[in-house]
Amino acid sequence: MPVIVGISVFILTLLLWQKLLFQQDLYIRRNVELAAANVSHEITAQIQTRTKALDRMAKRWEIRGGTPKTEWEADASNYYQDFLGFQGIEWVDKSYYVRWIVPLAGNEAAQNLNLAFEERRRSALEKAKQSREVTMTRTVTLTQGSQGFLVVIPLFLNNDFDGFVVSVFRTQLLLDTILDKNLTRKYDVAIFDGSEQIYATQQKPI
Repeated sequence: MPVIVGISVFILTLLLWQKLLFQQDLYIRRNVELAAANVSHEITAQIQTRTKALDRMAKRWEIRGGTPKTEWEADASNYYQDFLGFQGIEWVDKSYYVRWIVPLAGNEAAQNLNLAFEERRRSALEKAKQSREVTMTRTVTLTQGSQGFLVVIPLFLNNDFDGFVVSVFRTQLLLDTILDKNLTRKYDVAIFDGSEQIYATQQKPI
């Protein structure tokens, strides 16, 4: 009888321990899922905030029939200074050539560049032109050498296409700015564009 009781107690203890491990695992999973959802929401909100600011530049262009270069550059400079993560803000003409850039320093390689040279850029430009809606590229290698992506806002004057306002973001800088430091100290964060890892808070890929 003592042996049977001892075995029964051992089995009961083992079952309770397994249940506690399961509950702990479930708790961790839920916390991770919640953190991931918060990261996704914050990234979306921050990109939308920056895009809305640039959309005001586009609306001004359309209302005025074009914005003088000095005024356009002043607006772009304000947005560049107010929001972190930009590599630059560009006006791209109807032929997909980059004509104006803020700031020009550090972005000289993009001056007069035809953005149709690469498929992801060209696809986003054409989609924005056809849909008349804001479009985002997938991750691309920027002419400055780092990884980033472009947000494309089409311009129309009396239904006539008139180029784009293009914001260029450096992925690492933008996401370092957006992500909560308390979160990144607690979790390793990796962000993917499809199956392609575009960001990680640790040095080696996950």
